[in-house]
Amino acid sequence: MQHGPFVFDDGQSVIKPNLFPWNVRANILNIDSPAGVGYSIANGTNDTVHNDVSTTEDAFAALQAFFRDYPELKGNELWVTGESYAGIYSPYLALRIHHWNQAQEMVGGETMNLQGFIVGNGMTDMYIDSDNVLLESVANWGMIPLPLWTKMNELGCLFLWEKVPVTPDNDPQCAGLYNQSMELIKDLDIYDLFRTQYTI
Repeated sequence: MQHGPFVFDDGQSVIKPNLFPWNVRANILNIDSPAGVGYSIANGTNDTVHNDVSTTEDAFAALQAFFRDYPELKGNELWVTGESYAGIYSPYLALRIHHWNQAQEMVGGETMNLQGFIVGNGMTDMYIDSDNVLLESVANWGMIPLPLWTKMNELGCLFLWEKVPVTPDNDPQCAGLYNQSMELIKDLDIYDLFRTQYTI
């Protein structure tokens, strides 16, 4: 939807050609990772237990298999791209490819034509890229009142995702301010503030 050959506009249920698809200028390989998310397949529950390093190894193995099946594409420029948590996955995978290329060069083997990595709206640190970032963004866009955001900053409110094993030492007012802010933006599409969010 975001970079492929088809799109649909807000309020429409008809899929139409994308006038500016990336696949006109590049070969695109989408890898849903880690195993078990999106369209990816896990062979069993053991395959859904992973961390950033094992996810990197799985993606690297998939990339190697791709180039084995399509050797004619080996010479093409390779860009590792992603969004959101790929702020961690993309640099990890790019570094893994870089290290593999270095090892291949030492023995005269074939390398991947890695050019770099690109991350859009990337997660880089669970403590930094938390709900505070979302609230700051929507405050800057005028989607929550600036005094509300200012008050949270004055109190030093810190809102971390549930996965972060730390409980912030917030002023008691912070919870109410957070709930008030989230209520104001509950109908936003947080991945694209200019689009309408539709519920099923």
